[in-house]
Amino acid sequence: MATQRSAACVLEWCGIFLEAQYQLKLQQAKYKTIAELIQAYQACCKVSDQQSGRQFLTELDKLSKTAVFNNLYLKYKNRTDFPKLKQKHFNAL
Repeated sequence: MATQRSAACVLEWCGIFLEAQYQLKLQQAKYKTIAELIQAYQACCKVSDQQSGRQFLTELDKLSKTAVFNNLYLKYKNRTDFPKLKQKHFNAL
């Protein structure tokens, strides 16, 4: 059961990041992939391991000069079936 739940969590988040990458390409953002964007974030903007998930998304939007990540957050934040991430997941980024 736990393995199924983990697989569902990975699948949900993969879907979100695929949607984000698609939106970045549509908007002709500076960074064409999530990997490029996160690499830039790690190099310039990660100030602490205590940054909230919302702060992280805001930084990604600032770097990409889009509202892709906060828009996705607003789209999914109230879903009860969406997997919850803990602070340690954000710290790993």
